Amino acid sequence: MKKYLFIIFFTLSSLIYGEVWKENPPYKGLNLDGEVRLNDFSKLAKILSPTVVNIQVEVEIINNSQEQFQFYDDPMYRFFDHFFDMPKSFKNRGIGSGFLISDDGYIVTNNHVINNATSIKVSLLDDDNIFDAEIVGQDKETDLALIKIKPKKKLPFAYLGDSDKLDIGEWVMAIGNPFGLQHTVTAGIVSAKERKEITPGNKTKYYNFIQTDASINPGHSGGPLFNIKGEVIGINTAINASGQNIGFAIPINMAKKIISQIIKYGKVRRTKIGVSIQKITKELAESFGMEKAQGALVTHVLAKSPADIAGVKEGDVILSFGKQQIKTANDLPWFASMSEIGETKEIEILRDGKKEKLQIKMAPMDDDFITELNKKDENSEKLNTLEGIGISVRVLTKREKSYYRISTGVVVEFVKEKSLAKSFGIQPNDLIIKINDVEISSSDSLQKELQKVKKGDMVRFFIKREYTNLFIAFRIN
Repeated sequence: MKKYLFIIFFTLSSLIYGEVWKENPPYKGLNLDGEVRLNDFSKLAKILSPTVVNIQVEVEIINNSQEQFQFYDDPMYRFFDHFFDMPKSFKNRGIGSGFLISDDGYIVTNNHVINNATSIKVSLLDDDNIFDAEIVGQDKETDLALIKIKPKKKLPFAYLGDSDKLDIGEWVMAIGNPFGLQHTVTAGIVSAKERKEITPGNKTKYYNFIQTDASINPGHSGGPLFNIKGEVIGINTAINASGQNIGFAIPINMAKKIISQIIKYGKVRRTKIGVSIQKITKELAESFGMEKAQGALVTHVLAKSPADIAGVKEGDVILSFGKQQIKTANDLPWFASMSEIGETKEIEILRDGKKEKLQIKMAPMDDDFITELNKKDENSEKLNTLEGIGISVRVLTKREKSYYRISTGVVVEFVKEKSLAKSFGIQPNDLIIKINDVEISSSDSLQKELQKVKKGDMVRFFIKREYTNLFIAFRIN
């Protein structure tokens, strides 16, 4: 036991020579044979509990602001530290968890635990002292934050593992403060990885959750998820409010990149390439001649952006970014956002059935511009019905062409219920720009291209919808 306690209290190297945290502890697990035994959890709990902290915050709520509680809007997924009905202005207290990553008091937690806090208090296991904590940096996009206390002695800290090496079915252990009950230990397994479809509050951000059945509850938020080696591999963040024993944790490898930037710059400096993308469906993959659905389909390229300068075009499928493969469209925004400003990255694209490589010089992220939809002209041409797929269309007016800065296209006026178009997501007011890479200028040209498609073939539409572009593909019955 003394051997393991000594490891936990091992002194950190200077920030000059490395990161604020430490990885790869000098032990490979609690047993040399690699087998997991029931008493391993007892040993780990004794060793690791001192690295977990209790966080109490005081927050002033003004004008019933929902920004602090954006993750509670989702009826399926709610974040921890629940707040009740709020008057226009009052002070409220919340409880969360965190964990020490250095012996001089750096603590990782969730941003929603400390966001807008007027007071942050931290307590440790077997220590009567209550520490005032200051915010080093926070990142709403990943729901991560780094805070700091000033201890009078060196503190135990947790080692960080490698979440990319985590296997489904692997044992994990969570330690936190559920319902204010300090240092509660629960265990389970990794149920799934790379849960990008989980979007608390319906906020599409940088999510890539580890799913676990280790019991986590309100108050666990910000606490560590450990593997059997005693390494932090995740940060407990969300639960499924409609079910039991389904929790989600931020992968520690994602947190490492955020923490590094916070320490280096005091904030997260993201980069961009300047494209809008969508998921590759099975139907789109087939229409592009791809063996399987992977990559990110480019629906729009921002003028004078890094992607535009590099030669990326609408309809390109981005297959890799740097040395990282794009498994799903959600991978690209995260990879692109964590590059260095001015760094050159090589991407592989699929264009017209051929693979190409392009060089992109990364630019700093800035605010995206939002445009409003133009009002329809009253004098539009008569509807032209395309019975085959169940839509009616009209040509674009001069005003619409000028507004959207396009020279071709037709407007979808009506979508028939239970039609092919309806079932695959075509909507009224969509602008059909191309079909199978052929520009559409009228209902006749659209009908002509559809007539070229044989029964059983795939057809691909390039559509402009409100603020975005997208591709929709389906098979003609």
